[in-house]
Amino acid sequence: IGIAINDGNFGKLNEAIEKGDLTAAFEAAHALKGVLSNLSLTPILKPVTEATELLRSGTQTDYSGYLAEINAKRDELKALCEG
Repeated sequence: IGIAINDGNFGKLNEAIEKGDLTAAFEAAHALKGVLSNLSLTPILKPVTEATELLRSGTQTDYSGYLAEINAKRDELKALCEG
């Protein structure tokens, strides 16, 4: 799980959204979705999946809520792993 929560795609997703690069954001979100799904990390998988599907269709929307939830869930997992 430690490797998953330190995945570089979290940073790429945040950066791409900030820049408005929906293609790069989709690629990062899709990669995260795969990793999180394989590990059954459901609490963080849900917002990543929702954002991935919006990004897949190129939807222009405010992704800040998704990013906030994704980053919060990642921080929770990180805290659990670090014990």
